[in-house]
Amino acid sequence: MPTTTVTTTAPTTEAPSAFNQGIFFDPAGVFYGTDDGYQDGSFGEFEVFERFYRDVEPRRRENIHFVSAVGGLYGLNLMTCWRPTEITFFDINPHAVAYFNLVRRVWAGSSDKKHFLDRLTHQDYDVENEAEVTIRENLALKQRGKLSRERGSSYPRTLEVSWGYSLEHFDLTKRLLTEVPLECRVLGIESEEFAALLEERENLWIYASNIAEFTFSRFRIDHPRNAVLVSIIYPGQVDLLDLAPFGDRPVEARVEIPMTAFSVGESLIPQEEPTTVVGEEGRTLAVWCRDRLGLGPQGRILDVGCGWGRLAFGLLAEIGPGLEYQGFDPYHAHVRWAQKNLASALPRFVVHLAEIANEVYGPDAVLEPTRFRFPYSEGHFDAVVAHSLFRYLQPEVFEHYVAEIARVLKPGGRFLASFYLLNATSTKRLPAMKDPLCFVFPDGKVTTTRPHRQGLLAYREDYVLEILTRNGLQPEPIDYGSWEPVENGLAQDFVVAAKR
Repeated sequence: MPTTTVTTTAPTTEAPSAFNQGIFFDPAGVFYGTDDGYQDGSFGEFEVFERFYRDVEPRRRENIHFVSAVGGLYGLNLMTCWRPTEITFFDINPHAVAYFNLVRRVWAGSSDKKHFLDRLTHQDYDVENEAEVTIRENLALKQRGKLSRERGSSYPRTLEVSWGYSLEHFDLTKRLLTEVPLECRVLGIESEEFAALLEERENLWIYASNIAEFTFSRFRIDHPRNAVLVSIIYPGQVDLLDLAPFGDRPVEARVEIPMTAFSVGESLIPQEEPTTVVGEEGRTLAVWCRDRLGLGPQGRILDVGCGWGRLAFGLLAEIGPGLEYQGFDPYHAHVRWAQKNLASALPRFVVHLAEIANEVYGPDAVLEPTRFRFPYSEGHFDAVVAHSLFRYLQPEVFEHYVAEIARVLKPGGRFLASFYLLNATSTKRLPAMKDPLCFVFPDGKVTTTRPHRQGLLAYREDYVLEILTRNGLQPEPIDYGSWEPVENGLAQDFVVAAKR
């Protein structure tokens, strides 16, 4: 699978100065060629971009909106490689936009690679204004190796080398330049207008060239599910930032060194304040524990992923303080609150901080979840609850946790867990699901809200039941939820299983 970020550059707080910053609006500021992977005439940087395109999920390649954020023919090879269904070229220099449009016309009127290059060399095509006269002369000089720095910038390599990939696929490039919807804008990447044009667009594959040498910028992308930012900061130093792991949650993308992105949508972690007040969700869960799991006033219960103790406060209200309650969670803030406001006053209520690595709740923890042994003896608990836990855990972690739950349950003890279960009925809902429940990336046993098993997870029902049965836990009839927000918070599907 493609890597989310490919970079070899240390963080930079300010854009480096550049020798040609002052000529962005000048005819001499036009760059003749492309810089998307042939910096030294090799194929090195371009291979990273091509490999990324080749390795993504096939459907991501079907509807690409290619954006060259800076400069005339910058990204021409990438355009051909990525085969977009929509193209937008931006540049702050109007002469660079004129250069792009002129080359596009020459390409469209040429029969093959040789014909095209010969026409450039011999100025064998019409122009429409004075700017194009200058550009036509410069292209001929470039072809002869005589383009001076005073007239335009360029690498020493020829256009045949610089545009190598596009010229090798001449007819494909011609079709893209003539048949695909295309727009050119004279705008800078740091402008509000640039940000406004991209904010609500979908399927954005953006080439930012080496713009971070000159200026930093940031903009919002509302639909990052199939979005990517790529750049060659310096020759040989590639920065590739895949935004797809954010799913459908809007992001703020920052074109810096290195490029970064941050979610500006709803967090996967519920943004709730702990409270000693017994809420409907905690009370309803506690009633389930009493009535469905058979938990009595002197019973023992384990709360896996206990958070700040929502269930614990519900148990106090519905069953009483005589219970032995044990809970653990990797989320520091909630566990510390529970230890102070719950466990400190109730000796039989114990809450542990478990330093378990988790993408959402414990990104900096080091304890491998598939090797985490629950710190309790075999057959100790009458009941185990895992509410709103498995939607954050990978299948291999789920399997390990079920084995541990079966180990610490006594014979006849009961296990209660919530899931988003995928079956014939619930699968029909998926196309209409909204953030944060946009389950659109199937991956074997689960379907996720972000690619590469990131985000929230919905589990195949048959797989869940198989794992429970394999570990000696006999499933009972499932209580299916609506998956929609409800007052008591119990909108997921609930599974109860008894240890044989």
